[in-house]
Amino acid sequence: MERVISIALNDDFIRRLTDILQEDFIRQGVPLEKVAVVFGGKRPALFLKRELSRRLNGAYFPPVFFSMDEFIKEVVWRKSPAKMISSMDSAFRIYELAKSAHPGLLAARDSFAAFLPWAEEINAFIEQLDLEEINDDKLRQVQESAKIGFDTLKEVNLLLQDIVKLRKEFHASLKKEGALTRGMLYMSAAECAKDVNFDDFEAVILCGFFYLHKTEQEL
Repeated sequence: MERVISIALNDDFIRRLTDILQEDFIRQGVPLEKVAVVFGGKRPALFLKRELSRRLNGAYFPPVFFSMDEFIKEVVWRKSPAKMISSMDSAFRIYELAKSAHPGLLAARDSFAAFLPWAEEINAFIEQLDLEEINDDKLRQVQESAKIGFDTLKEVNLLLQDIVKLRKEFHASLKKEGALTRGMLYMSAAECAKDVNFDDFEAVILCGFFYLHKTEQEL
């Protein structure tokens, strides 16, 4: 069964979630380890485990917990293994591409050390574009970053054409190696989710989200 349960901001979220686990699973004879619980991060799982221990007053097998990043990776891995690239490797790859094909982006920052802060800004910008699935056509139409809701450096807008090309080259170079950034991982999960099942779980509960990226909505 698919449903959405809204919990008021002034309510005890962990207590309400524990109520749901008790009513819909424990009392129905469904083992908690057959339930997947997805939070935005890792910390809420600690509070839920503590509340379950208090309620059950004994040993138990907890649900399987995922942060959203872990769940996204699990979706992709159930389709095919994926190699993640670190943020530093991403920055260096952007530096290499800029040096070879987009020298205007270097702007007297010829060494990697000098270019690193700018490479990190470009990497973060590309990741946001990927998470929200902003395609190149939309990006080309942008005159100011505010039009797509991103607070970026002014240089991004001045060098937008280079960024569009660089993003395409960046994706292509990583795909050739079977590697993914976090943004690319989210795009891949949104694309392959329809072909992935979680039949080893009785239910997957996604909890406590105030905002979802476009890729998360599609997932």
